Amino acid sequence: MAAEEIDVIKHLIDVEHEASGVLLEAQKKADALINEARTKADEEFHKSYSKLVEESESKEKSARESIIQKHNSEIENYRENLKSSAKTEDAFNSFMNTILFA
Repeated sequence: MAAEEIDVIKHLIDVEHEASGVLLEAQKKADALINEARTKADEEFHKSYSKLVEESESKEKSARESIIQKHNSEIENYRENLKSSAKTEDAFNSFMNTILFA
């Protein structure tokens, strides 16, 4: 009976060792799949992120150019308005005299 028990225990140890090997192999495959999925997800994230950054920079550049054009146009209009306004030194001098010496 002792020999039978030893054979059973030996067989159970062999089965446990084989199960451990199968489990280790399954863990390696799972790790490989996880790493592959992580790499793919990172690539997709970086691609999407780069696209969003590019779109955002493009919109910002377009808005900046529009603002600069508007600003330059307003400044030019103001300069033209100043150039076209009538300048009368006599009226200015008279006005200053009434303010300063009245």
